[in-house]
Amino acid sequence: MNAERLLAESLTVEPAPPGLWDQLQKRRRARLLKYPACAGAILIVAALLYPRQAAVVDLGEYLGPVRAARPEASSEALGSPVKGFAPVAGSADKGVAGLRLVREYRRGSIDQAIFDRSDGLRLALFSAPANMRFRYGEQAGVETMIEGIRCEKVDCPKQETYSFVAHGKRYVIVSKSCTPSDAAAIMLALGAPARARSGS
Repeated sequence: MNAERLLAESLTVEPAPPGLWDQLQKRRRARLLKYPACAGAILIVAALLYPRQAAVVDLGEYLGPVRAARPEASSEALGSPVKGFAPVAGSADKGVAGLRLVREYRRGSIDQAIFDRSDGLRLALFSAPANMRFRYGEQAGVETMIEGIRCEKVDCPKQETYSFVAHGKRYVIVSKSCTPSDAAAIMLALGAPARARSGS
């Protein structure tokens, strides 16, 4: 006990210098503020280096029945909505390039419009913001030019599918019998830029 008393008596507690506690608190706050600032800087750099990927819409399930249908029986397949699309009321009074809109479906910012022509041609026209991308199931799109218009054509002999961009929108034409001239007329009517042909 004497040893413990002697030890306690020999230990003296000196008062902390004035302002030490405030300095410690300031350092702690500065350290805590530094971490969110670093995290924010990392998020900004990540956003710049890795921009958000464009949304992708896969039309594979829709195109399967269109490919499988005979041309004379393809109207039903072409006129069916893509899964998840809902009917849009009161939109059947529009037209484009000699085609009459007969019905329209929508899912979010993507439209699916069904057009008919007096000679029996039926097609579906999809439209979405230009930053969206369309896939075609197992079929591939090939870059091409049609009457001076840069577009993408799906490489499939059983359907006619074209994709192009005009006025900030991406469009996809799907048909069984749409000719390149028909497709070009629609593209031009919707504002797709065309290169001047040589010699014109």
